Amino acid sequence: MNILFISSGLMPDYQCDSLFHGLREVFGNGVVDINKVEYMYKTFPLSEKPNLYGKGFTLYGLLEDESDIDRSDIESKIKHRFFDFIVYGSIHRCQTYVETVLDIYPPENIVFIDGEDDGKVINLLLNRGFYFKRELQAENRFILPIHFSVPKDKFINDIYELEKLSFRSHCDPRDRSTYIYEKEEDYYQQYQESFFGFTTKKAGWDCLRHYEIIAQGCAPYFPDLLDCPYLTMHRFPRLETIRLMEIADYCVQNEYLDMEGYLSNLEYLFNYAKKYLTTAAVASYVIEQLKSYSN
Repeated sequence: MNILFISSGLMPDYQCDSLFHGLREVFGNGVVDINKVEYMYKTFPLSEKPNLYGKGFTLYGLLEDESDIDRSDIESKIKHRFFDFIVYGSIHRCQTYVETVLDIYPPENIVFIDGEDDGKVINLLLNRGFYFKRELQAENRFILPIHFSVPKDKFINDIYELEKLSFRSHCDPRDRSTYIYEKEEDYYQQYQESFFGFTTKKAGWDCLRHYEIIAQGCAPYFPDLLDCPYLTMHRFPRLETIRLMEIADYCVQNEYLDMEGYLSNLEYLFNYAKKYLTTAAVASYVIEQLKSYSN
């Protein structure tokens, strides 16, 4: 399968970049990034990685920089329909070739990804391709939900191998002074050693931290989760997260942690995330929506 992935490639964008990682993982070098997203590749200088948003943790510098990825004559290839699908990784931020793409390709072969924190959409494009919106506030027959994700290789092997030392992790999004971690492994370790990791809505409901916490075998404590629109973070395991928060609250009030309940819910949450919340799973979900239309 040949997929053209169009983005500015100028700066990290979690929705855009996590989807690109997943597409490349599932479909290999048939996924051509234009512009080339330099910071996604292992060739990106390690010295520059800490300067990326989120210090480059979790998503960046992971892909092999293969020499056989052909980024030449893109406009000509679009005109001759060389690519099976055209994916705009961040349609608000990059619309390169969009007039040509809309002229040549039918809507069922075009994907627009809208990963902005607000609920605004580009109305003129809603019937011109598959439009995926991250912070989707209400049902719209022209819009599909999408969410952040993490690479499957970032998941720990087994939650039962962890030694829990703290009730709650040090990193707290309500307090920027807790953002002390310069190394990814140290950031992950504080979650691995904790029963719960605090997380919350910031500019948008979706946040990479929600998924990082689960991937490290920690239970997210997300107090405003019940207020999140059901189509935003539409595959997030809300029931198990709420059950785990109830266990945390009971522990604080009664100084007793229900380990059996904690581990059973955490195990389900962790296994669910490995199946549905990885970059590869989200990439497959997007392509399945396109294929279901053609079938």
